[in-house]
Amino acid sequence: MTTMAFALLLVVLAATVHAQLLPASSLPGSGLGPTTGEWVRGKATHYGPFPSYPPFSEIGYQPNDVGVGCSNGQPGGDPRWNAILAQGTVPNPVMNSTVWPVVPTVAVSEAAWGFGNKNRICFQTVRIRNARNTSLELTAHVVDFCPAAGCLWKAEERHRNVDLYGETTFRRLGGVDGVIEIEVVWPAGLVPYANAAVHQHGRLLAAIAVVVTLLCLLCS
Repeated sequence: MTTMAFALLLVVLAATVHAQLLPASSLPGSGLGPTTGEWVRGKATHYGPFPSYPPFSEIGYQPNDVGVGCSNGQPGGDPRWNAILAQGTVPNPVMNSTVWPVVPTVAVSEAAWGFGNKNRICFQTVRIRNARNTSLELTAHVVDFCPAAGCLWKAEERHRNVDLYGETTFRRLGGVDGVIEIEVVWPAGLVPYANAAVHQHGRLLAAIAVVVTLLCLLCS
């Protein structure tokens, strides 16, 4: 291998590894460890039916699971979702074609808790309380996601926030409109942005493969 070829290889190696590793350091969840089952500060927004102020209402869960991001799409409904509905529903005067479970349900960030974490977080329960009035507390089932593309939460808050389904649950935690300052006990042992970390490892392996290929070509 000539000196120029070796120098070129070093430049390509440095540029490739830098390009692959730089995004990892800028991930919102970079450096986060596993959840520990302790109270974590976050924010709660709301979605779905909001009868007292119809402009707040959004299309909610459909009877056939449409709109339930954790559903497995099984005909007749995901049995885990059906078990939630079996505990009762609330009449929805805003959109009577949607389903409003009595059991509190929430959406979480798809970017932080979807993808590689989806099978770990879906249909788990989280404890949520009002950070300013801890006597207001409830347990909710994770059944949906605030989409990775389009979620309005700040990137650095996504792994700590929840979206409460329906006005009743929002009111139970002291919400009036907008946002509630909350604390959440997440299921222990989960790592936010797990899929992003796996993705970064894959990109690094791809970078190494490129460098090895170039090395072989230059040595031939």
